[in-house]
Amino acid sequence: MPAPWIMPSQSGIDTQNVISKLIEVERIPLKRLEEDNRRNEIRIQAWEELRTKAKKLSDVSRDIYSFTGPFANRKLYSSDDAITGTVSPNIEEINQKIQILQLAKNHKIHTREIQKSEIFPPAKFSILVDNQEVEFDFKGGNITILEKLLKEKAGNLYDISSVNIRSDAVILSITSKISGSKGRLQFKDPDDLLKSLELIGQKGEKQEKEEVLEYQTTEFSNPVDIIKSTFSFSNIEKVEYYFPLQENITEVHFQFEYHIEEKKEVRKEREKLYLGPEIKNKIGDIELLGPQIQRERLTEIDVEDKDNRTSLGKLILYYESAGTNKSYEIPFYENKKNYSVSFRELEENDMIKIHRIEFIKNFGGTFQVKEIKIKKIIEGETVYRPLHEIDPPQDAKLLINGVEVYRSSNNDLTDIIPGVSLNLHKITSKEVELKVEYDISKIKEKIKDWVNAYNDLLLFIKQNDKFNRDQDFELNRSSNPNERIEDGFRKLEDASGIFAGDPVARRLVSLLATLTSSAYPTKLKPSFKTLAQIGISTGKPGSAWQDIKQGLLTIDESILDDVLMQYPDSVKELFALDKNEDAVIDDGVGYKMNQELEPYVRFAGGIITSRIELLKEQIKQNKKIIYNKELSLGRKEEMLRKKFGNMETNIQNTKNMGKFLQNKLGIKKED
Repeated sequence: MPAPWIMPSQSGIDTQNVISKLIEVERIPLKRLEEDNRRNEIRIQAWEELRTKAKKLSDVSRDIYSFTGPFANRKLYSSDDAITGTVSPNIEEINQKIQILQLAKNHKIHTREIQKSEIFPPAKFSILVDNQEVEFDFKGGNITILEKLLKEKAGNLYDISSVNIRSDAVILSITSKISGSKGRLQFKDPDDLLKSLELIGQKGEKQEKEEVLEYQTTEFSNPVDIIKSTFSFSNIEKVEYYFPLQENITEVHFQFEYHIEEKKEVRKEREKLYLGPEIKNKIGDIELLGPQIQRERLTEIDVEDKDNRTSLGKLILYYESAGTNKSYEIPFYENKKNYSVSFRELEENDMIKIHRIEFIKNFGGTFQVKEIKIKKIIEGETVYRPLHEIDPPQDAKLLINGVEVYRSSNNDLTDIIPGVSLNLHKITSKEVELKVEYDISKIKEKIKDWVNAYNDLLLFIKQNDKFNRDQDFELNRSSNPNERIEDGFRKLEDASGIFAGDPVARRLVSLLATLTSSAYPTKLKPSFKTLAQIGISTGKPGSAWQDIKQGLLTIDESILDDVLMQYPDSVKELFALDKNEDAVIDDGVGYKMNQELEPYVRFAGGIITSRIELLKEQIKQNKKIIYNKELSLGRKEEMLRKKFGNMETNIQNTKNMGKFLQNKLGIKKED
């Protein structure tokens, strides 16, 4: 509601000005609250910045000893750029020598020279790479149409490219995307299209397919327990299995388990006992033993049955080769559970037919066949090899400790050195020495980050706390006895900084100084117990006291480089130590810094967060007080306007009454 209008002053008083000054006096406390809110906003920004810088130091401290930190990560050093690679975290140091005898190559072939105008009839064909087959249904057309079809289905198996030999002729090239021998290009060409292109020529090897048997009850001569590819028997000594797959078998693999019943017998033996204390009689220098009582008792002894524990039984394969029925016997033993039979080694003829298998056990217990895998030649499949080879498929050949090792790829070889991924780049005339060591440059970089984060935090606190401990607080107060003590705090803060005298900031400074100057336990030799021993200190000997007392850390890089190159593990222990060898870091300057800062930097319930929340609550309360007071002042201003308005009205009425009486009484106003 707007304040009432006040009529022109009849009392000679500047009523409007008086009301404004009265309200302004009432607003003085509100201005202080508004100023406090502005200051609190600045304080909040400062505390948030402090928390951010402390959090950064805490995080860098944790990063130094984390499982992804610089001490956990290693670097592969190679004496020749022919071999490069990466290593897994926490891998132990190794030293290996490898010579590259040949690199893996991708199979690359090409066609004959093909006229662009040449038209090819419809045909079906396939490309086979690494046991994967891509089938094509060519509808007919020129070489451009065929090339497009080949590219559409290339996927991750091969690449197609063309070279214009002349303006009217091209040659197609096909390159396997899979390196080594397993990336060999093979083809099926029932309609002779690829043969007409001279893409293929010689007939390839017959294909083999491996299958795992799943059994049926009718295939066994005796009842057995069957679960898909597993069967077992225990109460009988022999089981005949009638083989359902009788065509072109080349290899058979068996895997089995057994459970032997333990048989023990008890044998009783007599045991002599001597009862009573041993009596010794001494006559002069001669010592005589007194008689002892001898008794016998029967003792039961468990005797393990060791019969038939080495030979468990045998398998007999009944098969046909070149029209002749034959058998092959395989004895099996307790310490071996996998057997393979290659008929290529037994017979010149590779068209083997297996009729049945006998499983015979000569032990008490259960015999369980876990799996039977068979390899057989796929009938009706004719696979062709290329006619024109640019690069034949080739595996990488390495010499490691005098042993030749083959790999199908040159890159990402993770099975040569555990935890190391190798890349091969060129053939070498001698051995390449490989070492896995600390990456010193990354360790040094992280230590520098840690020192910079420490100095950044400490400097921020000091820049916002310039209060002299010897300064008398009273010197900052006004000589006016009526001035509030809060004004003294404001002046102190303005002169000395936001953190001036603040206990939280001062405890944090003290904590930082303690953590960086303390000695820490170590186990290795040489032992680095303090930061100064690795070149990190508040100043070199002879530095100015003004610089040292600031507490900022400096790095003597010559010392740090030396200890990192010679004793990286000892430096690691200074920052992070597992005291009780439980694979958990529990000491060291990096660990302690992270742990001690955690209460300060925690967002939920942290020390600095609590201070920020308190300031925000003060702002909220002050705004509430200001809002309510403004409403009250509005009502008060309205009341004053009414009172002054009534006063002016009464004065005006009094004046009018005086004039009226003067006129009635004939009293003339004297000049």
